[in-house]
Amino acid sequence: QGTFLAMSRLRRVLRVGAIAVPGAFGCAAVAYRWQNRPKLPAHHLQSLEGRSVVVTGGTSGVGWATVEGLLALGAHVIVGARDAHRGQVLISAMAGEGRVEVLPLELTDPESVATFAEEAMRRIAAATGGIHALVNCAAEIRCTPDKTFGGIDRTFATNQLGPQQLSNCLLPDLLRAAGKQGDAGSEYRPRVVLIGSRLERRGRIDLESLRMHGVPDPALTVHFDPMRNYAATKLANMQLARELHKRLAGSSVDIIVVSPGMVHTGLWAHFPAWYKAITYPVRAACLRSPTEGAAGVLFAIAANEAQGLGHAYLCDGKLIECSEAAKDDASSAALYELCQQLMQTGTQKHY
Repeated sequence: QGTFLAMSRLRRVLRVGAIAVPGAFGCAAVAYRWQNRPKLPAHHLQSLEGRSVVVTGGTSGVGWATVEGLLALGAHVIVGARDAHRGQVLISAMAGEGRVEVLPLELTDPESVATFAEEAMRRIAAATGGIHALVNCAAEIRCTPDKTFGGIDRTFATNQLGPQQLSNCLLPDLLRAAGKQGDAGSEYRPRVVLIGSRLERRGRIDLESLRMHGVPDPALTVHFDPMRNYAATKLANMQLARELHKRLAGSSVDIIVVSPGMVHTGLWAHFPAWYKAITYPVRAACLRSPTEGAAGVLFAIAANEAQGLGHAYLCDGKLIECSEAAKDDASSAALYELCQQLMQTGTQKHY
């Protein structure tokens, strides 16, 4: 009889736990999402009718939501896509929403980047006559060491080398667009927007390691940590923005880095299946949606309040502080020059 009573109590405890634990998790997740929801300042998104925007990474996640938002503002959008099928899915999904075109783009291949930039500008010239913004949304996290043909870490090539090359390819057209009159007769400033991350504070960049081993942090040659590697690429993005701003001094092109917050996207695609399965409930319940993540990106692209920021680091439409390494002019210039050299080598080796 004692055993029977003990089993009955255990069953009651398990039943209560089966209800209480998911309930508590759900309440905590709702509270966390509410606390960390985007809280942008009051702002006005200007119409982008008659303006073109180039977006990388537009076939998923924050990039997809950014394309949706841009079309709602009337922009002509050109998306660079690695996967042709996903590009067609995007076009079908956005049918009737506005004009979006998808062109092939492999950010780890310098020839693909150059071809994409040339074709994008040809189409922009025919459609609107000028580019309003370049939005670098594409990013990835590789969980194992994976290098391009040129011996460069693939995550670094995708997240840093490709965006630097594409930005340089489109800068002449961005400069030409600077100072033209907008729909309301006021001058507008073209923008280069890079998707950043607060993880940049954890990043480390060693130029010799990048030159000799193709990875930005020498610790990665001993033990490969995908998040440490990703953090280094986000620090590199910060330094790229700083160097571009310095090189564009006196122009009317703004360089803005946006942290979208922690967002539930396909950035985890290369992680092991067991990891994705275990973390999925937390990611789905607690992290921001791509639409929420894109809100700050759209602010940087189109808000009147973002006009004329010059060089800025934003989260939810507000200026935030970056790491000391991201403020280092000498390191930013040296990294920029090394990346230029790596791209030239990559042109011969296809990275």
